[in-house]
Amino acid sequence: MDFILYFDEDLLAGFAYMIKNNRYAAILYLDVNSAVRGRGYGGQILGLIKEASASKEVILNIESLDEHAPNAEQRVKRLAFYEKNGFTLCLYLIRKLGVDFAVMNQTGQLVPFDYQDIFDYFSFGLGDVLIRPINQ
Repeated sequence: MDFILYFDEDLLAGFAYMIKNNRYAAILYLDVNSAVRGRGYGGQILGLIKEASASKEVILNIESLDEHAPNAEQRVKRLAFYEKNGFTLCLYLIRKLGVDFAVMNQTGQLVPFDYQDIFDYFSFGLGDVLIRPINQ
């Protein structure tokens, strides 16, 4: 597991929480300091993650789009941000702790069993994670 802080001199620009295996670098959480959002730090952080994970497929999850969700607008913006930075929706959802998340990577292709393995490994098989096609 990696918990990485990103600084611009003395300013904490953001952080990422990731897990990795031999195939994937999975971004579990990425946050940009709210005081500097909109200044390109998020894209720069993603670029650094891609660079540091060049031998792996970088993959992430975002809350599924739901027009009735209290944060529906934020979900749309998040999707647009990741698409702008080269990520594509895969045809799978991941369910963690009863909540559906859309899976994104740079190809739109996913081997669900391999991706499931990374969560099973890091949760010691105790996690509540299920990957399924988007249309089920």
